[in-house]
Amino acid sequence: QFAMSVLEGATEGTPLPGSVHWRVYLELADLAKRSNKSNAARSLYSKVCELQPYTPQGWLEYSKLEEECGDLTKCQRLLYTGLRYCEFNESLMTRTIKHEEKTGNLAGARSLLARLKHAPGIEKV
Repeated sequence: QFAMSVLEGATEGTPLPGSVHWRVYLELADLAKRSNKSNAARSLYSKVCELQPYTPQGWLEYSKLEEECGDLTKCQRLLYTGLRYCEFNESLMTRTIKHEEKTGNLAGARSLLARLKHAPGIEKV
């Protein structure tokens, strides 16, 4: 509760730079997830992705929550949205490819791998 009040600016004398708010939301989302408060965790992960869309951590954790809750469609949507912001992030790309394989969408997995063919900094072996 204290962390939320600091984020909302309700607590005097505890300046918290806006650049770190997303990290606090990420920690709170993780705590909510571990406490089986899925709706609260969803809301907090959504805030993380809104505040810091170019950080793959939020997309990965949010999609993991949705997968654990059984909403594979939402998980897929989150992973692809994350890839729009973090196009060549290895963790996000790997997770998305594995998700596509798991759901039987091999064409989707292949198209993701095809993106890497022209990616800068990728060694061709």
